[in-house]
Amino acid sequence: MKTLFACVALAALAACAKPAPKWEKAGASELVVEEAMQSCRLRQELAPQPRSNAPLAPGGTPVIDRIASRDAHDAERLRKCMEEKGFSAKP
Repeated sequence: MKTLFACVALAALAACAKPAPKWEKAGASELVVEEAMQSCRLRQELAPQPRSNAPLAPGGTPVIDRIASRDAHDAERLRKCMEEKGFSAKP
């Protein structure tokens, strides 16, 4: 039963996620954008993940709160990396 709840909660969380921004840079082709994103993602994967001791959200569960926190942190690191490479996010 707990597994079913976790699966349903993760599906609901994924449905609420913001769409990924489109990254742009003057003169950059789609290939250049994709290579930059892959480079940033690789840097993210190699970086140590932060540990969160934040309190649970009201009605939250530890697993779902950690996933949401990790996803937000990953999105922020990707944004910073892409901006360091001269890209800007367009919704």
